[in-house]
Formats: sequence, C-alpha cells, structure tokens
Amino acid sequence: MRAAGGGWQDQVGGIFGGAKIARSKALPLQVSVECLECPEGFYDLLSKHLVLVYTGTARLARNLLQTVIRRWYARLPEVHDHLFGISNLVA
Repeated sequence: MRAAGGGWQDQVGGIFGGAKIARSKALPLQVSVECLECPEGFYDLLSKHLVLVYTGTARLARNLLQTVIRRWYARLPEVHDHLFGISNLVA
C-alpha cells in the first residue's frame, strides 16, 4: 500500500470483512490484520445502534490526520483526553 499520510485503514476495512484489528509500524507500511470472532447476534445488535451520516463534504484523511497531530503537539486538553479515553477502552 502506498503511504498517503493516513487513511490506510479504510482499504483494510474494504478487503477484510467483519471485525478486525489492523496494525502497522512506521513506514514502509507492513499491515497485519487480526480478524476477530464476534459472539452470535453481535452484528445485529451493532446495526441497531449505528447511524451513517453523509455530510456531502469531502475530507482527505491526510488533512484530518495532520490536524489531529498539530492539536496533539499543541497539547490541547480535549485531544489528549479523547486519545487517553480511547487507549483505556482498548486496554
């Protein structure tokens, strides 16, 4: 996969169905994918709680990533708090 400054996860999501964890170290990308076993009825339950919202506005993943990184380096509390919260969910 060619590096685009972010957003390679979308391609992994399109290639591998279901729930997964995709990882790569720094460039060059060498993506490993771990497909997750989900309990019976998980996808039905999940689909009842998801909403897809289309805004009609195109945004490049690279630009979004750059904004997040700039805000992280600026040590903005809301960015730190969100990322810390995400890491606690995964741990």
